[in-house]
Amino acid sequence: MKIFEQTYDGESLYDVGRDVSEAFDESFNPLVAEIPSDQYGFQEGTFKITIEWSSTEYFPNETAEELRKLNEGKNVVLPQSKEHAENMIRVACFYLDSVKGKQ
Repeated sequence: MKIFEQTYDGESLYDVGRDVSEAFDESFNPLVAEIPSDQYGFQEGTFKITIEWSSTEYFPNETAEELRKLNEGKNVVLPQSKEHAENMIRVACFYLDSVKGKQ
């Protein structure tokens, strides 16, 4: 039985603890009442938790292989606007500054 499923971004990830806690609270999630408990009040059975990161949600037109090549520096990205070009320059400067600090 699926009792909780939610997608988070980097910012909302901080809500996971609260959301999981509420998922096991019958006042928030009536499905929890269907889970049997043992003599001590602990829920029986097991619970499977999986955390999966996906970049394709943010780059829906990119394949995993294209993203891998991009991350490895094997693809070239052309700016799509002046703002995009300026952001690319900021990222490049950040990268060069971080590499400079390691030398």
